[in-house]
Amino acid sequence: MATKHTCTIDVRCLKQHTCIACGGQFSYLFARKVVGTADTPQGASVAAEASARQQITSDVDNHPCPTCGVFQPDMIGSRRLSAQRIMWMLSVVAVVVLFILSVSHILQDDVFVPTALVVLGVTGLIQLAIDARRPNRDLDSNRQKAQGLVDRGTLRLDTAGRPPQNFDEPWRPQKSLLPLAALVLFLAALAAIAAPKIMCVAGPSIRCATPASWDPAIPRASTCNSPSAV
Repeated sequence: MATKHTCTIDVRCLKQHTCIACGGQFSYLFARKVVGTADTPQGASVAAEASARQQITSDVDNHPCPTCGVFQPDMIGSRRLSAQRIMWMLSVVAVVVLFILSVSHILQDDVFVPTALVVLGVTGLIQLAIDARRPNRDLDSNRQKAQGLVDRGTLRLDTAGRPPQNFDEPWRPQKSLLPLAALVLFLAALAAIAAPKIMCVAGPSIRCATPASWDPAIPRASTCNSPSAV
């Protein structure tokens, strides 16, 4: 087995943002620890350097602008992405656990269906709540928070901007049919899961009973014929 080499880099630099609302510039200490893994020490170093560049380029800390209190779009997107990833992983784990319990007959169908509906419903509601959160709802509170960070040395105001008179929140996504399509697919999935149970409860003419050959509680006659003597 080949030996794996690792290289760790502690990234520490000042990251500057230009506010989209007021045009002011502010910066903060950007600190990350990245690890690169490869078959050779040189490869591990190259992988770690590439990861460090990617972190510096695309990752951000969430700090409001000291001048106007606006969180920048990349900060809002980064926070939402982290929350969405956590919810996605939790929902996958929940579905896998429910599936294993169902196929192993530990969880009966009359329990599996409502449980799956609850899990999917709660996941959908949390996803909607994540998307609906408005970090720039209270700009005065954001400015006070930013001033506290400046006083502690966490945040630095490089160039003061001019607060806008009419501010249009950058958190609102552009109009698209994708959210509507996702909602339709989500509701269709819920309906597909719930349909068999609803048909059994609401449709008295539909037989939903388990066949007798599948029910161990129903005695079944069996015959064992011995071979006839020749």
